[in-house]
Amino acid sequence: CITPVLNTKIIKGFNLIYCSTFQISWNKLCDEIVKNPIIIDADKDVLDSLNNYSTIDVQLENSSYVAKAGFVRDNIINKINDELNSKFSFIETFDNDLSPDDIISYSYLRKNLMFKYEFEKKDNFEFTSSNGAKSNIKAFGINDYDPIDSKFELLGSQLETLYFKDNSYIVKIFTQSEDDIIVVSTFPPKDTLIDSYNDVAVYIKNELYGIFKNDTLLIPKISLNISHNFNAIENKNIKNKQFEGYFVKKAIQKINFEISEKGAKIESQALLELPKSEDIPRKMLFNKPFLLFIKKIKAKLPYFMIYVDNDEVLKKN
Repeated sequence: CITPVLNTKIIKGFNLIYCSTFQISWNKLCDEIVKNPIIIDADKDVLDSLNNYSTIDVQLENSSYVAKAGFVRDNIINKINDELNSKFSFIETFDNDLSPDDIISYSYLRKNLMFKYEFEKKDNFEFTSSNGAKSNIKAFGINDYDPIDSKFELLGSQLETLYFKDNSYIVKIFTQSEDDIIVVSTFPPKDTLIDSYNDVAVYIKNELYGIFKNDTLLIPKISLNISHNFNAIENKNIKNKQFEGYFVKKAIQKINFEISEKGAKIESQALLELPKSEDIPRKMLFNKPFLLFIKKIKAKLPYFMIYVDNDEVLKKN
């Protein structure tokens, strides 16, 4: 599943995916529109996590993302699409029924991290999940490394072994981007994603090792394309002063990620859409005990009144 923050608990048997785009959109909303942490009728843990990480710094280069927030009346949609078209040659489609006072907070990220030298492929690689289930998957890497072979020498130059002990290992892989690295670890997970990251990150500046003769390195290929609505946030009212009339109509994140022998590709977008509360689609279902009365507009008391507790007086099918 997708999580908007890094301090989400890792649960055995479930994949957990994070990308910073939703947090970036949330930050834009906090910093540039509301000018404070967002207060909504949402789960406290979820809200605290988003607001506590509002200062997150992932140091993305400006050319790799777009992040904007604003009112529809201030042409926020055109501003978003102008930058998307300039950087990535496409424009985003937004709802046609947006009102001038509606608020949009949007972010988009695209990274293509290609390896300089294409790794080897392996089509039948056995993967064992946390519950012991085994499956044959596709993988990439280096099979039976030979330092004398020039091809292997080039492939080996793209990686470093940061840790290898007791069947736990950490490998750092370089791409054609000098500012990005890919790190893969088999360390047992800690309680949360951020705890697991911190457990591995301390080794990134470790004494470095390459790959040795007859070593084998195989990493599963990953391919995912997921869209997720954050139900814990959607249809919740904003309680910040001057924004009491707004609610979160949409809280969506999409993540497309692939990694293979050629490299890694990340594409993600996040959207927060906040209309005025009067636009909330409401359901008023009198499907429980109710009161009904009829009165003259100017009268103090009704001339007919009924309290319905059960179906005795209700018309049945």
